Amino acid sequence: ITIPVTALAIPNAGPDKIFCLGQNAVQLQAMGGIQYSWSPTTGLSNPNIANPMAFPATTTNYVVSVGVAGCSRTRKDTVRVTARPKPALDVTNDTTICIVDPLQLQALGNGQVSWWPATSLSSTTSPTPIASPDSFIVYHVRLTASIGCFSEDSLSVQVKRKTVIDAGADTAICKPEG
Repeated sequence: ITIPVTALAIPNAGPDKIFCLGQNAVQLQAMGGIQYSWSPTTGLSNPNIANPMAFPATTTNYVVSVGVAGCSRTRKDTVRVTARPKPALDVTNDTTICIVDPLQLQALGNGQVSWWPATSLSSTTSPTPIASPDSFIVYHVRLTASIGCFSEDSLSVQVKRKTVIDAGADTAICKPEG
C-alpha cells in the first residue's frame, strides 16, 4: 500500500512592519502554504490571501494560519505591524508681503524638510528658508521623520506691489498780502 504523505506547511509571515497612520498601507507577505487566513481581520484588505494590505488603527500583531491542500491541520506565524503617527509639523501662517520684502518661512518639527516649488526660495531643504516671490505663490512643505512617516502642509504668500502716488506737478502759490 502506498500512502501519500503531505508535509505540513511551514509558515512565514515575513518581517515586522512599520505603518504610518493616515498614509499608505503596508503589504503583508506570508509564505509556506496554499491556504492563508489572517487574524485579526480588522485593518486588512482581505484576510484570506497571502499578501493582504494592512492599515491598522493601532499597533497590531497579525497571525497567519497557513495550510496545504488535503490537510486539515494548519500552522501559524505572527507579524507585528507597528503603527506610528505622522510627525508634528508647524508651518508659517498664510501671509501678505510687499514685493521688496523677503519673508522667512518656518517649518518646525523633527525630521527632514522639503519645500516646493523652489521658486524664489533660498533653500528647499532648510526648515527656515527665505522666500522672495514677486507674485502670489503657494509653498508646500513635507516633514519626513527618520522612520519614513511624513506630514505635509502649505502656506500662501500674497505679494503686494508698491503703490505709486502721484500728487501732480509742483505748483507755486502766492501768499495773500494783508
